Amino acid sequence: MSYEDAEATKMLATQCCVCGRPLLDATSVEVGMGPICRERYLPENSNPNRGEANKIINHCANNMAHPSVIEANCEALRELGFEVLADTIASRMELKSRVIVTVNSYERLGVKGLLVTTPFRRKATATWRQVFGRKWLPHEEANFVPRFSAQAVIRLLDEHFPGYIIKGDYFAPEHFAPEEDPPF
Repeated sequence: MSYEDAEATKMLATQCCVCGRPLLDATSVEVGMGPICRERYLPENSNPNRGEANKIINHCANNMAHPSVIEANCEALRELGFEVLADTIASRMELKSRVIVTVNSYERLGVKGLLVTTPFRRKATATWRQVFGRKWLPHEEANFVPRFSAQAVIRLLDEHFPGYIIKGDYFAPEHFAPEEDPPF
């Protein structure tokens, strides 16, 4: 087994979060960005927030599979004054091409729940049918899911729509915590 496959290195950034090249030196791994990209986007002493930016970049490099984390980190980089760097990372991640899932609050027959709209995927249909209390609403072209089944929806989205981005009026993670017990 090579060092890249070892359990201890799975938490380390192994590719530059800007250009995607392998990181070969300790400083690059620590920052999450190679020396050429650091020189181009983070010149020495150019911004007093460089240390904070280094932490954000490392977090990006360690979470490349999670677009919502990358999007939030890019916004934090913009707030620190690193607009070009944030735009470069965002474009590399191709956030615009991610699956957009719409989740809105909805009440059906007196039951509070979520109205979830996703692109059609045949393999996801069987999983949708297993979500307790789920009902397809053809006039909305969306699935209604009671609040107590929200965690099942998150698991379904993770499995069938990797890299999804949630939009709508009901997308904060704390809203997916069940507020009531299932009626069984």
